[in-house]
Amino acid sequence: MLALSQDLSQNRPVEAREHVKRFHELFFTLSPDKNAIESNIRRALFLVDKSAFGYYKDLTEKGYYNRIISGNINQVIQVDSVVCNFDGYPYKVATYAKQMIIRESNVTERSFVMHYNCLLLNNFAYLAKVIIMKQSFRGIKAETLLKNGCPLVSPGPNPNWW
Repeated sequence: MLALSQDLSQNRPVEAREHVKRFHELFFTLSPDKNAIESNIRRALFLVDKSAFGYYKDLTEKGYYNRIISGNINQVIQVDSVVCNFDGYPYKVATYAKQMIIRESNVTERSFVMHYNCLLLNNFAYLAKVIIMKQSFRGIKAETLLKNGCPLVSPGPNPNWW
């Protein structure tokens, strides 16, 4: 079978979307297990700049992760779409997702929108190109949509932010 070479820029949109999606899965999907939380957060922090670490430390200091564990709460994020604008550099990316916070007594569903700049890094020995999400937590927006299956708010239109 003959392997054909491709221009790496053709793969960039797919790579960026999967990179952003994977970060969200690791950082925002939490189970009430300290080791699992720390392992996933550690893996997620390799995908972003230090702004995510600051957000993580802030949540830790406020006791967020301890409340997840002590309350036996599961948190799941489902990425609906990742919108990328590759017309300029750094690349502009918006993530639209739903977050479910599952407690014993109720389930809360939230709409989740985050905006990023993505940078392409070179000179890694094991990879030709690496994408890093920059300024990760500017423009975070979360709205509660459902609590116990009952609608609370209706999500507004997607912002045209670039």
